[in-house]
Amino acid sequence: MKRRLTRVEEFFKDDLDTPELRKAYREVLDEELGEFLKSLRRRRGPTQQALAERMGLNRSRVAQIEGAEGLSLSLETLVRYASALGHRGGIP
Repeated sequence: MKRRLTRVEEFFKDDLDTPELRKAYREVLDEELGEFLKSLRRRRGPTQQALAERMGLNRSRVAQIEGAEGLSLSLETLVRYASALGHRGGIP
């Protein structure tokens, strides 16, 4: 039997009806994404400074991306981050 993937929004649709729960969900998502990106960078080897240079940013911006300090990351930023780590598609 083929397994159907559930979108996050569908899974939590009843829980995301209130602004407080939506905010809490977003905070957890941001934190987990930042930790994932930091872990990926460390496994691939470059320092924040080296990655920042590849991305054309300063090191503090890479730290912000990895720290998910309340920043909304654009898809473009995530793609640039992954590309700077040498990722070319698929799941890292």
